[in-house]
Amino acid sequence: MEFRNELDEATTLHWHGMHLPAAADGGPHQPVAPGAGWAPSWRVRQPAATLWYHPHPHGATERHVYRGLGGLFLIDDDEEAALALPREYGVDDIPVIVQDKTFGPVGRFAEGARTEIGMLGSTILVNGTAEPVLTVRTRLVRLRLINASTARCYAFGFAADRRFALIATDGGLLGAPVESTRILLSPGERAEIVVPMAAGETAVLRSFPHDLGVTPTVARQSGAADTLDILLLRAAPDLRASAPLPDRLAWMEPLTAPGAPVTRRMELRDFLINGRLMDPHRRAATAAAARRVEGHRLPAPDVRFRLALRFADYADPAVPYMYHYHLLWHEDIGMMGQFVVVEPGTERAVLNRAHGH
Repeated sequence: MEFRNELDEATTLHWHGMHLPAAADGGPHQPVAPGAGWAPSWRVRQPAATLWYHPHPHGATERHVYRGLGGLFLIDDDEEAALALPREYGVDDIPVIVQDKTFGPVGRFAEGARTEIGMLGSTILVNGTAEPVLTVRTRLVRLRLINASTARCYAFGFAADRRFALIATDGGLLGAPVESTRILLSPGERAEIVVPMAAGETAVLRSFPHDLGVTPTVARQSGAADTLDILLLRAAPDLRASAPLPDRLAWMEPLTAPGAPVTRRMELRDFLINGRLMDPHRRAATAAAARRVEGHRLPAPDVRFRLALRFADYADPAVPYMYHYHLLWHEDIGMMGQFVVVEPGTERAVLNRAHGH
């Protein structure tokens, strides 16, 4: 992968969801100067998934993503290829990269006023196109939905509660298709859905009002009360037959730890993570390769989650990975942190070196 920075300020790149060495991951510690380039390389070793990349310059991520810096990775593997799924790119397997923008004079992006969650746009773009139309030529069409907005959440669905099959999320294929009428995606999240179509019909993919667990005022400010047309599906008069979806998709590997797991508490509140702003020079945690880290995430309004994470390899005590809040203005304010993955048994020594002990 080669990237050249044509912006007028330094930026970075981060490969969202990719399993790769920290030195190739990008982030605020790896700026690319204007006119300069960066060419990381790695071997892809992970299951089939829909991934994307975007910049992470500390304090300016929202603006860079809003201006359009980002792109898509589609990873396939033998297991996914053996399944009877729509997979002809551009025909029955369609990326749907959704962003909201505001346009000023002569079609230039305009950065509007921020609400509590960041910038909201008044125009919806799909793959860079306003008011998009997709001509469907098969009985089933696979839509790879990506919320590439900087702040807005979307509750995707169709009128009259048309049903679709959810087959994959950020981490790849599910164990089995799940029939649904709505899928809520916050910024950075992905989902793959398979939609049945009949010859000659139309269907509009929309975002519907949704409950974010916030006050009505904040819901309005965050766009949660909006109904938005996203993509018009227009079926051809004659449709090619599609194989029925399989009952089973991917084997879900259980998360197990070879040793005692490490438990950490993480609190997200008031633009802080554990009461701290992002400091590019601080590495707040280490994780041992091939171990599991469990933790709590506490986004307002005090909703608690328990997460299990495994760090299988790519130990590197010198180069950090990132974790952050994906409302990108909040990240810019400082809701982000760093950690390094180290060999088991070396955690204390690495932390001592990081703190100058």
